[in-house]
Amino acid sequence: MIEILEETQGDLIAAKVKGKITEQDYEIFIPVLEKTLKDYNRPNLYCEVYELELLSPKAIWEELKNIPNYNKLGKCAIVSDQKWLDTMAKVADKPMTPDIKFFSFEQKAQAKEWVK
Repeated sequence: MIEILEETQGDLIAAKVKGKITEQDYEIFIPVLEKTLKDYNRPNLYCEVYELELLSPKAIWEELKNIPNYNKLGKCAIVSDQKWLDTMAKVADKPMTPDIKFFSFEQKAQAKEWVK
């Protein structure tokens, strides 16, 4: 499930991801992403991740790469207690990708401040 959070405004997309991501979730998320990309240069993404149900970190990376215009995002704050996402953020934080940083749930306030 992908839920667009109320913090979504201006150049910030805020989302909560939990469980399994479905095609219907993309049908909600992708238009928000595309509109924000159209309106703002290098918008930012704040994402809280709970109990994600995908096969592997590699599968997560493949999902991210398939999001249209993923490389046009500015900052991407990932908030989760799933430590393997921290490793993914470090691996994914390469040239031509968003500036990705991992935060624990205890660091939500710092994540929101950083991604502004």
